[in-house]
Amino acid sequence: MFFIGVFGTNFKVEQSGYANAGSCPCCHSDKPLHVARRYNYFHAFFIPLFKFGSHYFATCPNCASVFEAADTLGQRAAKEGIANALPGEIKLLQNNYRRSCPNCGKVLDSDDKFCSSCGTAV
Repeated sequence: MFFIGVFGTNFKVEQSGYANAGSCPCCHSDKPLHVARRYNYFHAFFIPLFKFGSHYFATCPNCASVFEAADTLGQRAAKEGIANALPGEIKLLQNNYRRSCPNCGKVLDSDDKFCSSCGTAV
């Protein structure tokens, strides 16, 4: 945010809808991704005058992984409420998925074959 007297810029994030991507590429959950729009705006006396720099992002409700969504997907999700994601419309930005033991729930490393806490094969 920059501020000069009574003028400045800021950003805002708002929910746009949902995207059905089949399954999450990270955790393989079949829940629809949450689509949000982030945009910048110019304001005078803290009243928004115009928006610019709009980007869409999708988040998995199960593992919280973040994806960049194509503008076409974001606009369809905002218009229809839920939109089917076409191939190439989502791109992984941050993988937040952590494997856990099905028996005790301890977080595992990606190369673990057995749980170090209870010994269950994973």
